[in-house]
Amino acid sequence: MTTSYDTGSSFRQFFRGLLERAAKHQTQFAARLPSDIDGLTFSAVIDMTWENRVTGAHHRNPEDAARDHARTLASTITAQMSVLDPLAAEHRLNARLGYPHQVPHSPAVITHATVRIAVDEDTMRTARESEQNRAKLDDMRLLKDHVLADPVMACAWWLADHPERLLRSSRTWALPSTASPPSPRQTTVA
Repeated sequence: MTTSYDTGSSFRQFFRGLLERAAKHQTQFAARLPSDIDGLTFSAVIDMTWENRVTGAHHRNPEDAARDHARTLASTITAQMSVLDPLAAEHRLNARLGYPHQVPHSPAVITHATVRIAVDEDTMRTARESEQNRAKLDDMRLLKDHVLADPVMACAWWLADHPERLLRSSRTWALPSTASPPSPRQTTVA
């Protein structure tokens, strides 16, 4: 048989648990987020508010679930963005994380989050070099697929880049200056 004191204590613990689950929690953490160039990342600080809504589901550590979900959402967005424009990435992240997100398989809900993004100078320099290399590669593909694929266009392209060779070739093929050109009245019999 239970005493009223035990029942009251149990009820208080239950009620305290309900209040803790419904309370909003503030969490801030740092994350490295991928960019559209393999190996280059954004440095981010994610500041989020989350709550543990009362449902039938229980999670041992809802805060970790909320952090993981926020990091996953942020990674999918930044993976399509260039580190050369960190402000655009920050705006897109804040627009997407500014409204509630239910954390999968958890009673936690991210009520809102804000992200601050930074990119160091080495990463910016590497990204610029990568963009230049990508542009050169695109030019080479265009040359290969459209110009060099056609023999006439390939010859015209080569001659445009090497006009001195054309002059040298025309001198080689020219008739010697001592020989006179055949006269139109002259006929040769074989």
